[in-house]
Amino acid sequence: MPRGWLGKTSPKGPILYRVECKTLTCDVLLSELFYTEKAHVRILKVLQRIFYQPMRDATWISADLVNRLFPNIDELVELHCELYGFVVILWFSLIKAFEALF
Repeated sequence: MPRGWLGKTSPKGPILYRVECKTLTCDVLLSELFYTEKAHVRILKVLQRIFYQPMRDATWISADLVNRLFPNIDELVELHCELYGFVVILWFSLIKAFEALF
């Protein structure tokens, strides 16, 4: 995924030189949120698939212990996937808004 609209150019010159500092901060924060949430979702899915599911299906460990080790892991994965989806939508709407302006 591109790093936002900062590197894009237009006939009037690079967009970077024509935007306010607040707008640059917004893009940097949104970019950081995007990549952090993406990594967080990936780590949660690894925990769920590699550790939780095999332990849940195993007979050598009690279901109570597995539930105490991984409380609400399925809900966490679902919640963070939803949050990541919202961040992606916000990211692309920001890019479209700036492309329309310049």
